[in-house]
Amino acid sequence: MRGSIRKRGRTYTWYLFVPDPATGKPRQRSRGGYRTKRECQAGLNDALAAIRAGTFVEASRRTTGSFLRDEWLAAMELNVRPTTWATYKGLLDAYVIPTLGAVELQQLTPGHLSVLYRELLASGRRHRPGGLAAKTVRNVHVLIHRALRDAVRWGYVVRNVADAANPPKVKPAEFQVWTPAQLRAFLSHVEGDRQYAAWLLAATTGMRRGELLGAALGRRRPGRCARGRPPTASCRRPRRPHFGAEDGQEPAVHRSRSRDGDRPARAPGSPGDRQSSGRPGL
Repeated sequence: MRGSIRKRGRTYTWYLFVPDPATGKPRQRSRGGYRTKRECQAGLNDALAAIRAGTFVEASRRTTGSFLRDEWLAAMELNVRPTTWATYKGLLDAYVIPTLGAVELQQLTPGHLSVLYRELLASGRRHRPGGLAAKTVRNVHVLIHRALRDAVRWGYVVRNVADAANPPKVKPAEFQVWTPAQLRAFLSHVEGDRQYAAWLLAATTGMRRGELLGAALGRRRPGRCARGRPPTASCRRPRRPHFGAEDGQEPAVHRSRSRDGDRPARAPGSPGDRQSSGRPGL
């Protein structure tokens, strides 16, 4: 594969044949506007090297907005959940396409993305003054990075410019926890409560809310997720928290003393938990 150079008016244009990825037949490709023959030859050499390396990208005026809206979102609709797709579409329509939609995809630069992130942090809110949280802007960056990664894979661009962008850093959230003395005081205060076993399990095992409810109700069947969902890897192999001597015996004692017929007491916060006033328990 060699290619050729021709002079058109005052500029030079190179021509070469590239195999069509769909049919395998050669198709002519060209690029012009070079002021000298030497510049044109250098451009042709770069194109030939890219073809040999498998990184050649045909010139296109496809805009970032048309790629995201008409191609990438359409492809994602077949591969992600409807709620996930709706989130993608909402973020792109609200924060990305209005600013970068008119920019040609092959002309998109890390600078475009960095400017977008600064604008979102400063004045990104749509319905009231103010900027977006750093976590939201970083979510936008992750979404753009994924879309451009697919653009590289589809042969639309040479590289993912989001790799060189500077998204905002997100400060880790600081959790406030009780001291051992405060926890002992709480357990002592609720010792007579009918949900004492649930409080004790939560305090001594680190169980998640769903695991706590499952342990209290004792009704989950093996191989079946909550609310009738089909089994997944997470519910087929649930986490098994360690029960010590005290917290392992307490549920049995609690079940015997809070039994209403053969029905175990409900865990706090479950849909069936009711206070004396008839309101759902907190």
